[in-house]
Amino acid sequence: MSLRHLPEGAKTRFGKGIIYQVQFSPNSNVLAVASSIGIWIYDTETYQEIALLTKYTDAVTSFAFSPDGTALAGIGGGGDNTIRLWDAAIGQQLKILVGHTAFVSSVAFSPDGLILASGSGDNTIRLWDIVTGKQLETFAGHTASVQSVFFCPDSAMLVSGSEDGTVLLWNLTIDEAKRNLQQ
Repeated sequence: MSLRHLPEGAKTRFGKGIIYQVQFSPNSNVLAVASSIGIWIYDTETYQEIALLTKYTDAVTSFAFSPDGTALAGIGGGGDNTIRLWDAAIGQQLKILVGHTAFVSSVAFSPDGLILASGSGDNTIRLWDIVTGKQLETFAGHTASVQSVFFCPDSAMLVSGSEDGTVLLWNLTIDEAKRNLQQ
């Protein structure tokens, strides 16, 4: 039976442990379930497990699909402070993004899927090139852990929210990026 054909309200178990996040891929062909032991990837038509993504040091607390659904960025609640990029179709790890100095709490892909934003307990937001895995930019302005990041639909702005009670808007226009690259 496909996930799409489960009766409304049907209870089913996905993996083991605590569930932290569930999300369908943008095309609804994959369901990802973040848990205390990794990220379970399921095919929504066959109801079969595709992969269990387990290279984390602790529970996986959050993840994001790329806009085309081909990639998944996952973050753990543990102490390695990394972001792991995965091929969402087969569960193969593509890259490990290293740069934050405290736990990563939030990730979001740009609408074109080429940039990943991450928020962290180090009070910063970082932008990453998905193709190369290199860090592009660091934004500092919050005085406490950054809990949420999100791109506006045209990718010109990024918004971040923090435990310090602030919401900050970040200008990502080409001119701003050029100024930052020259510094």
